[in-house]
Amino acid sequence: MNYNLIAQIEAAVITPDRIRWIGSQDGEYTLSWADFKKRFRSVVHNPENPGTELAADLVIKMFDGSWYERDLAADGTWVHRHVPEAKGDSKPFDYVSEGDSPNGSWPWSTLEELNDKELMTMGGNYYATK
Repeated sequence: MNYNLIAQIEAAVITPDRIRWIGSQDGEYTLSWADFKKRFRSVVHNPENPGTELAADLVIKMFDGSWYERDLAADGTWVHRHVPEAKGDSKPFDYVSEGDSPNGSWPWSTLEELNDKELMTMGGNYYATK
């Protein structure tokens, strides 16, 4: 694994030339990509070494409005996020929690899994279908 922070970002971000700024999630602190690269070119980041941990709210804001943030619940890899938009053919839903869905309960259920009518006819045995 490459521990150089700039190399990690360049590998994670499909088009680094489309980075608008890098900084805090609330936008209070920002640097252009050029300034960030210059200032932090020698920084190493190893997710398994607490001594090299990055700021928890560090994000990479893209010109198209999307952003990259680290998945702190997993291994700290960069994840590309987009502002949620309703699709033209979006569906209403009846269940919002694992407790009220007849599909049963499993960790980190999505709305689709909780409201899947086909799954309901199978008795909620989600993992048996995977």
